[in-house]
Amino acid sequence: HGPGTGPAAGPWTVTRAKTQGVTPGFFIQDAKGDRFIIKFDPPAYQEMATSADAIACVLYWACGYNVPDNTVAFFRPEDLRIGEGANYVDERGHKRPMSQEFLDGLLAKLPRRSDGTIRAAASRLLAGKTLGPFEYRGRRKDDPEDLIPHELRRELRGLWTIAAWTNHADVRGPNSLDVWLTEGGRTFVRHHLIDFGSCLGSGALAARSYVTGSQYYVDFGVIAGSVATLGLKRFAWEPVVDPGYPSIGFIEADTFDPVGWRPDYPNPAFDERTARDARWGARILSGISDAHIRAAVARGQLTDPRAAEYLAQTLIRRRDKLVARWLDEPEAAAAP
Repeated sequence: HGPGTGPAAGPWTVTRAKTQGVTPGFFIQDAKGDRFIIKFDPPAYQEMATSADAIACVLYWACGYNVPDNTVAFFRPEDLRIGEGANYVDERGHKRPMSQEFLDGLLAKLPRRSDGTIRAAASRLLAGKTLGPFEYRGRRKDDPEDLIPHELRRELRGLWTIAAWTNHADVRGPNSLDVWLTEGGRTFVRHHLIDFGSCLGSGALAARSYVTGSQYYVDFGVIAGSVATLGLKRFAWEPVVDPGYPSIGFIEADTFDPVGWRPDYPNPAFDERTARDARWGARILSGISDAHIRAAVARGQLTDPRAAEYLAQTLIRRRDKLVARWLDEPEAAAAP
């Protein structure tokens, strides 16, 4: 699993579609028979979610995590064929057969590039029997090899460091997927991280907020501090300036906190992390070079070179802050 080449050229057969949400999407089978889910950018932030999905996916793969094959893909409306039995679910939750008129209406909502193609994120469907997401607390009762509570697993507690680096504020159970598969004569459960469209500066449907990474959506500690100071308390993110690149959303390194970064929602494994867990993640990051980061950013196929360079520099600086704090500082090396 991990980065690949995306869907094969040639006709794509649409098997089903999703219409809920701001942006549409559908499932396809390419000319080689491989299956993908195709997703698109929000209207006001072209390239943002699709590039984040491809870039963050390869970064997590480089850090050793199981991920899907996520790539940026381009296609023309005439490349699509409606498969036998293709369907979609309407606004009332009823399953309907897909027609050419419906598909044309779906595509009409999407912007065209100058060459007439449509940009999308293509995520190859994982092999094996889908078991659903894993949680960051407890164990899978249907997996006999899952013996350690997830909140005590270093690869999940230490994931905090990589999540902080990539601004993956939506790192929680629903953005994971377990599959049951047989490989090499052995049957087992493989755990994956999926859905990276809310990483980096992308919030999937809009750019990330200035406060992302500094507080939970509902953060009682922040609320208490504001009340105690009658709203006069200043926060580190307040003077931050948006770099102004809609294609990457909002991410910065100036006020990034390599100790206090937090996701949108409390994560049980992150809450249990120790300095050793953070150092474990920082050691992984220390092996990610500037060249690796630039190669990952290139997979996002951003059309504005200034946005690509800003994103690469921001990831480099955030990596350096984390490595310096957790590997280089004496108190970090001595912490439990």
